[in-house]
Amino acid sequence: MEKKDWKEWQWNRSTASGRVCLTPCFLSHVSLTADAVGAAVAAIYDGHGTAEDKVTDLGAVQHGHTPYPFNPPLFLRKGLFVEIGANVKSVLVHFLPVPEGY
Repeated sequence: MEKKDWKEWQWNRSTASGRVCLTPCFLSHVSLTADAVGAAVAAIYDGHGTAEDKVTDLGAVQHGHTPYPFNPPLFLRKGLFVEIGANVKSVLVHFLPVPEGY
């Protein structure tokens, strides 16, 4: 794969569970922010829902913010799904969609 310009990377801020990228992509960073109620939990899946392969669980302390950098970026073969659990204010993901036919 040729070197990609930083402007081709995309981001998504989620406050509810859902599909973020419908195609294969590279995941470079996730940030989880907890609300004032308690510790936050979330998860990242390789695919289009929670029935797919779970990549990682995420956690942040009450009122906290926890960054999860992936260097090198993780390759997600089927897409990117974010599951929002308890006490999550938001989940921010940075990803690079793979061009069709790659």
